[in-house]
This record gives sequence, structure tokens and C-alpha cells, in this order.
Amino acid sequence: MRKIDNRDESPFLGLLMLVLMLVAGTTVAVGVGYLLEKQLLGSQGVSMMAIQGRPLDYRNFLVEVTIIQGAMSLCILALPPTLYALWERRNLTGVLSGNVMGGKVWPLVVLLMLCAYPAISYIGLWNAKMQLPDALKWLEDWMRNLEDQNAEMTLLLTSFETVPEFLLGLVVIAGVAAFGEEFIFRGVLQPLISRVFNPKVDEDVLGAGHKTSGKILLGDHIAVWVTAILFSAIHLQFFGFFPRMLLGALFGYLYLWSKDLRVPMLAHFVNNGFIVLMLYLSNTGKIQVDLEHDYEPSVWVALASIFFSGVILSYLYSIKKKSVMY
Repeated sequence: MRKIDNRDESPFLGLLMLVLMLVAGTTVAVGVGYLLEKQLLGSQGVSMMAIQGRPLDYRNFLVEVTIIQGAMSLCILALPPTLYALWERRNLTGVLSGNVMGGKVWPLVVLLMLCAYPAISYIGLWNAKMQLPDALKWLEDWMRNLEDQNAEMTLLLTSFETVPEFLLGLVVIAGVAAFGEEFIFRGVLQPLISRVFNPKVDEDVLGAGHKTSGKILLGDHIAVWVTAILFSAIHLQFFGFFPRMLLGALFGYLYLWSKDLRVPMLAHFVNNGFIVLMLYLSNTGKIQVDLEHDYEPSVWVALASIFFSGVILSYLYSIKKKSVMY
């Protein structure tokens, strides 16, 4: 069989290369952010440092800040995995294709994410109320202060009131995040961790775009959850850690089953995009409930959400089992 991936390399070397490429992507992002800041904000006597200190005082600069944040996020999230895929000699077309589950997966993934929203919200509310022991109160105070600072910037970035602002927010908050985060976490990191725990598995068992024997090994499950934990931790929102970790695991299994990175990208986009849409409708007075901040589902709604999400996941898994290519 023709080799399209450099899978003879040690996964630990791959992890090291990924870290180096993340450093490179971050360096490029800082440079791009600096240039855009000078171009978009410099002439108005405003700096990103000032905005980050008091975000809600700079509502008039929403578009400029969103463009800068989006460009920097794209450099940090999309550039490193692209460089890594080229270094590994991976077929980039194969990374974003190869769906083994057929066309049914797309509407089912959309329905899954909408069904799962109440359960994820309920877990998020529980997570937000967590309290650490008195001995760790200093840590809890630090985490809450950090989260409050991030929350103010989030409020600025989601304060869109016009259609162009909404569309820009949708592109950056849903589109860039879904593409970049899934590319780096599910597209690169999860297969790398799978190779750490499945060191002697034939290359056809792992990775998107390959013919697969359909086997899902223990190392694959470990990779899904380790990647999900890292995915949640990197956001530095500790009182939203568990719902984001569960979302990361969900995206990981969608990728593991479908072998197509577009599937978790769609799920991620629907999750973020739904929130962006609801915030826009709330900001413009078209709905009276802010789902991101005021929505508190009952335990029964959460249980119903878990049940219907489980039904959809079971059906998706049955499609995966029937669609396996031997």
C-alpha cells in the first residue's frame, strides 16, 4: 500500500514538532496582531492592552477587536497543524475527507448538538458552582479572577447588534474556532496520542483518510479523553472545565468513528454558532432569554437531553459499524 503519512516517526518526536510549530504559530500571531493593531486601532489612539484592561469601555471597537482576535486565533490554531501535516507528509485532502459513515451523518450531527445543549448547560451550571476546600481558597480566588477577566472580553466580543457584526462574530467565534481547534486537537493531537498508546498498530487502523479495519482500541479511547482534557484546560476557564471536556470527548468520538475531520468541525461550529445566534437575538431584543447567561434547564430537561443525545449517538455508532470497510 502506498504510504501517504510518515508514521514511522516516533509519536514523541511528533509531539515535540507540534510544540515547536505551536511556538512558531504563536510568534506569527503576535506579529500579525501587532500589525493589525497598528492599522486598525493605532490611528484612533487605542491599544489592545487598554481594551483588555477594560473591555466593556470599548464597545465601539467591537469589529476591530474581533478581526484582530480572529486573525491571531487562525495563526495559532490553523498554522501549526498545517505545518505539522506537511512535515509528516500527510495528505491534507485526506485529513478533511474520508467519511466512512455516509451522508446521514451531517443532519444527525446538527440534531445531536442541538439536543445536547440543555445537558451541557446543566453541567456547566453545576461546574460554575463548584467550590474548592478552604486550603485551596487561594487557588479558587485566582481561577475566578482569571475567569472574570476573560468573561469581560467575551462580553465585548459577543455584544454584536447589527447583522454585519453578527456575521463577523459567527465567522470568528464559530468558524475559526471550529476549524482551527478541531484541526489541531482532533486532527493532529488525538492521532498522535493514539500512536503513543497503540505503538504497534498498523497504520491503517489510525488516522483520517485511511482504509480502516474498524477496530477501536483502548489507546484510541485514552487519546479521545486525554485530548478532551487538554482541549478544555487550554481555554483557561476552570469553572466551565467539565462541559467543555465532555464536548471535546464528543468531538473526539465523532472523529474516531467517521475518520473525517469535517464531522467534529461541523459539530463544533453548530455548538458555537447556536450560542452566537441566540446572543445576537437576545442583544437585539428578538428573544427575552439569554441562553448563554440566563438559561437554567431543569434536571428533567437535562435528563431528556441526555436520553435523546444518547439515542442519536447510538444510531451514529450503528452507522459506523455498518459502514466499516474491511
